[in-house]
This record gives sequence, C-alpha cells and structure tokens, in this order.
Amino acid sequence: MIDIPPTRITTTRTGGTCEWTLIPDVERVLFPQGNFEPSSLLKRFDHVALKTGSHRVVYRLITPGAVFYLKHYKIPNWRSRMQNWVRASRARLEWEHTCQLLDLGFDSCQPVALGEDRPGSFVRDSYLITREIPDADQLDEFVEETLPKLNENKERFFRFELARQLGQLTARLHLKGVQHRDYHAGNVLVTFDIASQFLKLWLIDLHQVSFGNRLTIRQSLRNFALLNSYFSNRGNASDRRRFFHAYWETLHEANPTSSKKGFVEYKPSLQMIESHCDREMWKEFLRADQKWERGNRRLIILEGTTSTNSCRGVSELGRATLEQIRTNPEQVLPVAGPVTLNSKTKPLEGFTKIVPEEETSGFSVRTAWDWGHAFIRRRLPTPKPLLFVKTSETSWLVTERIANAVSFPEYVEQVLTSRPFSARRQVNRQLAAQLAWRDRCEFRDRAPSLSNVLIKKETEQVYFLGLGYLEHNNGELEEADILKTLTAWTEEAMQLPGLTRTDRLRFLKRYLQGKPVHWKRYWTRIDSEVHSSLPAQSSH
Repeated sequence: MIDIPPTRITTTRTGGTCEWTLIPDVERVLFPQGNFEPSSLLKRFDHVALKTGSHRVVYRLITPGAVFYLKHYKIPNWRSRMQNWVRASRARLEWEHTCQLLDLGFDSCQPVALGEDRPGSFVRDSYLITREIPDADQLDEFVEETLPKLNENKERFFRFELARQLGQLTARLHLKGVQHRDYHAGNVLVTFDIASQFLKLWLIDLHQVSFGNRLTIRQSLRNFALLNSYFSNRGNASDRRRFFHAYWETLHEANPTSSKKGFVEYKPSLQMIESHCDREMWKEFLRADQKWERGNRRLIILEGTTSTNSCRGVSELGRATLEQIRTNPEQVLPVAGPVTLNSKTKPLEGFTKIVPEEETSGFSVRTAWDWGHAFIRRRLPTPKPLLFVKTSETSWLVTERIANAVSFPEYVEQVLTSRPFSARRQVNRQLAAQLAWRDRCEFRDRAPSLSNVLIKKETEQVYFLGLGYLEHNNGELEEADILKTLTAWTEEAMQLPGLTRTDRLRFLKRYLQGKPVHWKRYWTRIDSEVHSSLPAQSSH
C-alpha cells in the first residue's frame, strides 16, 4: 500500500508537453522509468476502460502495488478550448475540490497525480489519477444488487443505516457550504462489512462542486432534487423519512437556534422538500425526453427519405456503421436473435428483433427505441436500445444483449426451484417495485405478459422487454389499466408450477406499498377476473 502524506507534499515532472503534479511516493509506482508521457501509463499497466466519451475516458489501472483510476479529460471542440482559457482544467478543478473536501472531513478517493497537456500557452487535455477505494459499490448498485443478496435482517439493518448516513452526509455538506451540482447516486460510493455492521459513504466526481457559506433553502432544495432519483424507484417511504430525520437532526444539532438560512419546522420542511423533488423530477424527465428527441452527442440520426431508410443509433456505433446498416439492413441483420456490431471502441453484443410491416401485433420498433431510452433516463431496467432501422416493408430493432438471461416463465421453470428463498424474495420484490415505478412513470401496457420480463440468472436482475407495446399516458394510469396488467401477470403466474399463492400475495403487497388502497380490494378483483377464465385447480 502507498501511504499518502497528510500534508499532500507534491513534486512536479514533465513528459513531452504534459506537466505533472505528483505525490512523491506514487511517482515510483506510476512512472518507474521516468517516462512521464500520459500514453505510457496505458502501455505500462493492465487497464480497463470503464467510461468512454468525446469529453472523458476513465481507466482502471492495475499496478504491482495498488489500483488507480485514470481520468482523461479531453478537449473535443472549440467551446471546450475557450473554457480552458477562462477557468482551470477539469482535472485541476477535481484535484482541488477533492483535496478541499478531504480537508473539511469528508471521505473521497485520494488524488495522487494531476497532469495537464500544455502544447502552447493554455491547457488542452488534462489527467487526474486517484487511488481506488477497495471493495466499493456505487450507491445505486449497492441498493439494487448488493442489499437484496443479504438475509432479511442484515438487509434491513444496512438499508436503515444507509438512509441514516446519507441524511447525515447531506446535512454536513449543506452546513459546510458544499454545493455538489452532480450529487446523484452514481457519485456516492458505499463500503461495508457484514460481520462488524460497518458502512461508510464516499463522494466522487467532484469537479462540479463549489464551496461557500451554509446552503440556503433554495440551494438545499436543488441538491435534494438531484439525489431524489435514488429514492424515486429504489427507496420506499420509510427510507425517505429515515433519511430526512437524520438530515434534520444533524442540521439542528449543529446549530439549533439558527433559522435564517435553514428549514425551521420538521413536517412543513419535509412536505416542501418532497413536493419540490417530485416536481423537479418530472420536469427533468420531460426536458431529457425533448433533448433526446432533438438529438445530442450520444445519438446519431439518419433521417429517411422516399428513397432511403430511416435509422437512429447510439453514437458508440459510429456513423459509418449505421450508414452501412441503413443501406443494407437485410444483409447486416438477416435474422432475429444475437448479433455482434462493430463500434468505435469494441464490438457491441446485441439482440435483433425484426417486425414485418404487415404484422398486426401492434409492436412499434420506433416506440420501443424511444421508450427504451426513456426507461433508462428514468432508471427503469431494460436492455439498452442500440439502433433501429425502418424501411417501407420491415423494421429492425437491436438492443443490448443481456448475457445469461431468460424470460420470467423460463426463469421460474429452469432456475427458481433450485435457488434459495432470498433469490425468490429478491425477484418478487424487485419486479413489484419496478412495475410500480413503471406505472408511476405513466407507461400503459397494451399487451401485458410475463414473457416480456427478463431475469439475469446470476444476479436476479429484472429487465422490461416488449416496450413497443407501451403507450405514454400523459397522466396517472387509470385503475383499469393497472388491473389489466396485474390480472394478465397473475393469470400467467398461476400456470407456472414454481410460483405459489403466497408469492403472488407478497408481490401484490409490495406493488401497492405506499399507495392509498388496501391490498384485499385488488386481490379480490384480480382473483375474480382470473378465476372466471381458469379452472379452480389452477390456483395454488
């Protein structure tokens, strides 16, 4: 392990046009031969590209002594160049903000090297290297994947502890005047130990942080709205209350008499925060949908004419690949099923769905494309749509291929009976929670079926398929639409030998959690609808 001096003593080195600021002990590990060219890091060490984009690439560097993260901030256009004339590079901003946050007593990854490429009088690309936080999960991954694998008592403890610590962390940030303008679940890491019941939160990606006086109510509300995506479809009402109670206690223990800048009364403050977060969440979804429709750097649009096909695809594929597919979709995507597509960085594994124009099922490829990306923006689980092509006779949709995943009925028949009770509980609760969130997002299913639910075998992760059958309701779903889906799913579930009546009851109660309706009323109506078309012996 490399010890980082608390005083952060640094040294400077130069490699070509790149100037480095380094922790001395790290220099021997990262640049053992004195070659300070940034490209030498990737040649010298095993690495994995974790994020790629036009403005930033993130690598995980595996060295003999430790693991590091290398962020390469790029200058892709003239606007970015102009920004570097008037402010520090993004790597320097993150370096300084991380050090300042550590000095304030918050936990974050330790910055060990800052590189700035100066071919002339101003910085072009910049580089930041940080120490890895061992065994850390992103907050959203921790809630979605790690917690459900624990037994019920441990899951409850860590869920409670997470909400408590997250509330305390948010209050401390607000009290110390730290405004994190990218404060979402992906930028909070969690480390924990089951045996000692230890849990700790870490802040990362800090270039969009500013420091000042204690946050005002308006600034605090803006911060809550960013974090709200964590609670919107992961936490329940109990988690939200526990979070805010910890926030409130921390805020008022620090300064119980001051009310000029902060929230004054508990219940009105809680109602104000929840109302603000809810409004901002839906407004942000609408803005993101409109921005996506117009096109952005993550999307390539090839509009069709009377003589050409229309095509849209993710930017990773590149325009040349999409042009080839648009010109000859029958040749590139001849059959439905798995397909490998060339991209700018590495092959993308996809799954092709082909829909003839004369098909009368009502499945729309364009709708599946649009709703697929809308799902992702709303953190609804679905395979990422990679491209669609539409001709006068046929439409093609290619989505991300989820490895080792099967439909829900196949999962029940092939996997569920051999899995422990915790896996059954995880799938049940996850599916109910995600359906409830899908309904709250106002997506109405015209052809509900459990076959349009995909389960990844190793993790029990749930994914929605069949998005081409959905309609956006532009308002709360009618009870009849909700019952239509629940009834169709129940009817299919009753014909699967691995599912019990208890499973169905638990699913319904989890789906209705937080709703102003008693489960018995829905249970009776669903049971009545199902049994009018199924033989009595089918219920088990």
